[in-house]
Amino acid sequence: MFKTRELLDENEHILSMRIVGGDHRLKNYSSVISLHPETIEGGRIGTLVIESFVVDVPEGNTNDETCYFVEALIKCNLKSLADISQRLAVQDTTAST
Repeated sequence: MFKTRELLDENEHILSMRIVGGDHRLKNYSSVISLHPETIEGGRIGTLVIESFVVDVPEGNTNDETCYFVEALIKCNLKSLADISQRLAVQDTTAST
């Protein structure tokens, strides 16, 4: 069994999360996600998402293997977040016309 702890700072747009214990590859995983306004192509406003993490390297794995695993999870989560955000933005645009 594992425990998660989260801290959300809505004013600063920061989410901190920890996963402690458990029988998985994310032992003692700690992550901080921050959101920053960003101007993207065409002068549109977007959001830059930065995630940093610390995790114990499981026995039998290397640092590189562990980082690759976590970075793959992060990329998947960020892709899902981007897809949902874009869908919501399109809904907002069509609803306001």
